[in-house]
Amino acid sequence: MFDAVQLAIGRCMEARGVDYQPGSYEPGSYPAFYGIVSRERAAASGYRPARAGGDQEPESAPAEELNRASVEALIGTGTSTVDIRADDGELLGTYDPDSCLSSGTAEVRPEWVELVQLEAQLRSVINPSIEASNDDPAVLDAWSEWSECMAARGHTFETPWAPYYSVWPGDEPGEEEIATAIADAECKEVTQLIPLWSSVLADIQGEMLAELMPGVLDRWSELRAADVERVQT
Repeated sequence: MFDAVQLAIGRCMEARGVDYQPGSYEPGSYPAFYGIVSRERAAASGYRPARAGGDQEPESAPAEELNRASVEALIGTGTSTVDIRADDGELLGTYDPDSCLSSGTAEVRPEWVELVQLEAQLRSVINPSIEASNDDPAVLDAWSEWSECMAARGHTFETPWAPYYSVWPGDEPGEEEIATAIADAECKEVTQLIPLWSSVLADIQGEMLAELMPGVLDRWSELRAADVERVQT
């Protein structure tokens, strides 16, 4: 989907006589609130943000300056912007219908503005659902199993967030941080904490959506499916 939009934007920019380097997308894994989940990531970076290229600092590529024509072609001049608003009037964003960013997106995803509005509604259940999942008996039992697994390896933490959000010394991860992070990821795997936690969270979010905003998820799924089918044909 991302690549298809980038190609459409590129065609628009080319038609306007402007060079454009398509962006790239790296899909993530589990959200950060689960803590660290990859043994490989733990061994390489501990609880620090992973760096591109492993232990080597990525070389800084010289910034390519875009001229005014390129910027205006891509995002518009700012003189004819349209607001995207939620049902309650909250401003979700703005766009220029004449820009290549907007027209390229619309070529691949004609209902993208409605999707932005729907996704804003869907995001509203994230924090309440996380809080509810933290009180779920099955999740609390899984946390206890994880904590016991960590203790057996010499690391005492009550919740999976505790080591992830701890302040670890030094500019680079030390032996203790690496050992803790590896144990953390391995104990999550042994106890199957993440699949259980994410399943409980999904069930809670589904119940909240059905109660608070019936039809929103169905409509979002319908539009997304249409986008996928459009890209694949």
